[in-house]
Amino acid sequence: MKTLNAVGKGIKNYPDYAHCSLALNGEGSADSDEPFSYLRQLLSLSRETSSLQRESFSLSRETSSLQRESSSLSRETSSLQRELSSLSRETSSLQREHFSLSRETSSFKRESSTGVSRIDRDDILSSACTDAKFFIMITLPSGDYIPGPDKEFDNWQDNLINLVIDKMDIWGIPIDPVIELVNVQHPWEIKWSIGKQRSTRGHVDVVGKDGARVDLERDIRFFVKRFLSNNPLVTDQDKAKLQITIRKTTRTTLLPPDTKPSISFKKGNGNWLELHYRQAPDQEGVSKGGKPKGVSGIEIWWMIVPLGTPAPKSYKDYTDKDIRTGRSPYVFSTELEELGMCIYAIARWVNRKNEHGPWCTYIWAVIG
Repeated sequence: MKTLNAVGKGIKNYPDYAHCSLALNGEGSADSDEPFSYLRQLLSLSRETSSLQRESFSLSRETSSLQRESSSLSRETSSLQRELSSLSRETSSLQREHFSLSRETSSFKRESSTGVSRIDRDDILSSACTDAKFFIMITLPSGDYIPGPDKEFDNWQDNLINLVIDKMDIWGIPIDPVIELVNVQHPWEIKWSIGKQRSTRGHVDVVGKDGARVDLERDIRFFVKRFLSNNPLVTDQDKAKLQITIRKTTRTTLLPPDTKPSISFKKGNGNWLELHYRQAPDQEGVSKGGKPKGVSGIEIWWMIVPLGTPAPKSYKDYTDKDIRTGRSPYVFSTELEELGMCIYAIARWVNRKNEHGPWCTYIWAVIG
């Protein structure tokens, strides 16, 4: 019974205790190994469970390690983002310093070549900007805001770009387009400093200057159209200082004509009779000829009567009328039976709203 005791108390509870005893003493059949088979299975499952527990614990440690690494990487990423933000601020600061140095260099070059200080020019601009409309009229050529002569263009572009640099934050303009504009400005300043010296420049210098101006004009026009003309943060006063076009926000009121036309008859080909018209030379504010500003055409009234008939006393007494919007003259085609008769005519200007001006003095002629 020592062998049975060594197996443990659990076998004592086995249903066939005597059969187990015989099996343990080698006296039973082969089927008597069944209790030990169960024990071996239990031990095997216990070992597998322990192995799985150890693997689970190992995976748990690896998961914790990965979580710590992820946390460390997150902290490193945040640190790199802070460093990048700091570098971006430093870059912006350096770019502004570059702009400042560039303006000082340009100012020094201009003072050396012209003898006029930047402060003097700024004072002139400031005083001229008191009345924005007057400022535009005296500085900008007709039909374009970019001056024609190179010297005036140089002063104009320098003023515009410096104002843009000073106020780009207020006007909400990104820094990259400003950098691109300044990069195109530098070649012009170099070429202009050489090309303006008439006594020493050559053909190549003039061609280089003109090419640099074309490039700068193109980029300035694009910049003005994109960032200044329609920018609500750029006021009309700002545009006056920039010396660019100030767009009208209201339509111009169309007034009735207030001048009288000057008309005259002239014999045409065959039986044609021409009535020529233009602005009267004695009318205030008229030009040399043509129709007044805002006038779309001329209204002509006429009457053909026997020679010797008195002139009509009112325009309502005339028998025919027409409105001509084209150029002078107005042509009458007369009939054979009208030869030798008298034609009276009177006229007045008409605008697009069919509003009339004052009547001119009547004229007359003999047909034929």
